[in-house]
Amino acid sequence: MRSLVEPGTPDGPFTVLYVHSYEACRLLEQTWPATRGTSPFSTSPTDPSRAYPRGGSIVKAMVSPGRACDARFLYQVNAPTETDIPGVEPEPKPVRTGVSATWDEIATRRTVEHVQGWLDSPLVFGELFQARISGDPHLHWLEGLMARAGIPKGGRWASLGCGAAGQEITAAQRGLFSTLAAFDASTTSLELARRAASEAGLTGLHFETIDLDHFTLPPAAFDVVVMNMALHHVRELRPALETIRTALAPGGALLLNEFVGPRQFQFSDTQLRAVRTLLGALPERYRIDLTNKRLKQEYVRMPVEHWNVADPSEAIRSDLILSEVERLFEIVVRVDYGGTVLNLLLEHIIHNFDPGHEGDAALIRLLSATEGLLIDSGVLTSDFTAIVARPRSQPLADSRRSWRLLRTLRERLGRRA
Repeated sequence: MRSLVEPGTPDGPFTVLYVHSYEACRLLEQTWPATRGTSPFSTSPTDPSRAYPRGGSIVKAMVSPGRACDARFLYQVNAPTETDIPGVEPEPKPVRTGVSATWDEIATRRTVEHVQGWLDSPLVFGELFQARISGDPHLHWLEGLMARAGIPKGGRWASLGCGAAGQEITAAQRGLFSTLAAFDASTTSLELARRAASEAGLTGLHFETIDLDHFTLPPAAFDVVVMNMALHHVRELRPALETIRTALAPGGALLLNEFVGPRQFQFSDTQLRAVRTLLGALPERYRIDLTNKRLKQEYVRMPVEHWNVADPSEAIRSDLILSEVERLFEIVVRVDYGGTVLNLLLEHIIHNFDPGHEGDAALIRLLSATEGLLIDSGVLTSDFTAIVARPRSQPLADSRRSWRLLRTLRERLGRRA
């Protein structure tokens, strides 16, 4: 944690605080009165336990003399000078920046903390994800999609945004493809993938770096292109999908497993209220947050400015994925599998549920049934979907452009009349 002092504002100098954890907030609260004479946080609307719930997230707070502000929404700092906060060592400056560095850090962290999100649970992954796609909790979801769409095994595959390639290595072991070209922005992830493939004795897998906003693929080179939780990190959706379309051989298919919910995780109030209500009904032992060892009270919807700092690629065009895919591809299989509530609810607490304990498993199933009821009744929509799509011979017309042309035509006809 460090502070940046910005002089010359209308209210006098203020301090921008880079706060990396709830504990850092508490330490700051303890040291602040003696050094500044006022609390660094307002009691309303900002509660540090709610505004800064996650260790490692980068959030900025702004304070002017004699007044505390809700500054989760204030991210612009011009020409600051660095000063230390008493009792806290300055944060070392990062050597690398950018999305690839962010994912390098995530890949390294996940080698230690394997269970973080809802799909990291074998129970959730099997019963609530694979079973819905494949009809069998033990049948791999890629194999299930292939069976639904009639895709034969043994083709030439590409995986874009493969990460450490856990799913790709499983697919190789099940003989789903003959060769695989796997790409990711994170060099750390790719190194982990190469090591895992080597240890598994697999051949025919090749790993390379890629920028998914600016990339090329050889035409008609692949029978299948897979994107597993990667397309929602792509800003330039249309060019990426056009590249994939031309890279598929005749009869080829795009396989997606994706988050298609709100852009940059701006979840609805209804979603958050459902999560808060269900969390309040859970016994405390299930609510211990992995990141800070405190009771999880709610999912905190961080503002867009937070994601622009923490991970600018996160869900950057997630709300456009379905429409952009449909423009260039015919969706032949689509399985919406929820996650609208469970993803937010179980984040950082899923490790408290023992998949082998019948009571814990029953509780997960009950939470899933509640989410399903909300989705089936139209209160919420599914945030996650699995898709098989085949290239269209001609892209669908852009609906916005078509509407503009229609409006122009009507105006001209009206003038002639």
